[in-house]
Amino acid sequence: MTGNRIPLARPSLGGADIAAACAAIESGRLVLGPRGERFERALAVRTRRGFAVAVASGTAAIELALWALGVGDGDEVIVPAFGFPAAAHAAVRLRAVPVPVDVDPRTWNLDTDAARAAVTERTRVCIAIDQFGLVADDTRLAELSADTGVAILADSACSLGSANANGVPGGGYGVAAVLSFHPRKVITTGEGGAVLCDDPDLAATLRSLRNLGQAGPGQFERAGTNARMSEVAAAIGCAQIERLDAMVAERRLLAAGYAERLAPLVESGRICPQHVPPGSSHNVQTYAVRLARGLSRDRVRDRMSAAGVETGPGTYAVTRLAPFAAYARPAPVAEELHDQSLALPLFVGMRSADLDRVCDALAEAVA
Repeated sequence: MTGNRIPLARPSLGGADIAAACAAIESGRLVLGPRGERFERALAVRTRRGFAVAVASGTAAIELALWALGVGDGDEVIVPAFGFPAAAHAAVRLRAVPVPVDVDPRTWNLDTDAARAAVTERTRVCIAIDQFGLVADDTRLAELSADTGVAILADSACSLGSANANGVPGGGYGVAAVLSFHPRKVITTGEGGAVLCDDPDLAATLRSLRNLGQAGPGQFERAGTNARMSEVAAAIGCAQIERLDAMVAERRLLAAGYAERLAPLVESGRICPQHVPPGSSHNVQTYAVRLARGLSRDRVRDRMSAAGVETGPGTYAVTRLAPFAAYARPAPVAEELHDQSLALPLFVGMRSADLDRVCDALAEAVA
């Protein structure tokens, strides 16, 4: 990759993935078949959950989980104010009210004290995002749920292959959790997602909802939607998950390389990386830093682009997005991260020389 433009991300796809997809096509069974079932079993094992229900996307997984939990018209759903807005979209589509709550200034995960303060008699669910693959503190979230009666839904879209300091894996906490297999995730199926849970009745409801409300062929028991994962996608997922540990190990090595090279910028206060609590095992789905106040993130991105390095915003403050303006609440940490967070290139196959180029370009851009 050295000498070429360095992309922000690139899916790791190879011969095994292609062969798996071709075999699924040749089988003639393209939906709700053995590959989907095998992928679901593998996901349940990796996340230590009783059930996994594969669906069409991570966003569909959130919407189906909220739907299955009975969220509807006028219910309140707490969402992190900083994060990809899939959770807020899902709540609005169900005619619920997203309630943005600020995030911790170090980990960038949901501030559980702020979430507790935001609970009202209308609050049904609190969604906690495992930001950039960093698994949230399940203990504090469980205490919040026990004290308030609010269900916890883990948005573990980015955290497959991670674990928190308690040893709980991404997707392993909450009444339900969701995964995403978008091309920027650690493993991909092109598009796809899954809902994880331990309750067999909830799993059955999710399977029905994703398949037009059917309990079996032609047995329509409720209104539902078509959110099924294809067998081709599931076949790719099966091939990808076999390489999950190796891909996560490589991402961690790359992150260690970044930490070493960027140490002078951290020490000078020009950048601040996401804090990973001691004992946590991070898959580094995204390597992001917060730029110092006074630095223009857009100008930094432009300068790095001119040097042949693609970057991105870390993610978004829900309170700053037009579709959710009516739900805006004070969230100063999220607001700052919206303006100052920067995602750096990280993907399987990246080389040491690429890290050098990225870090040199960043150092020049923030000088």
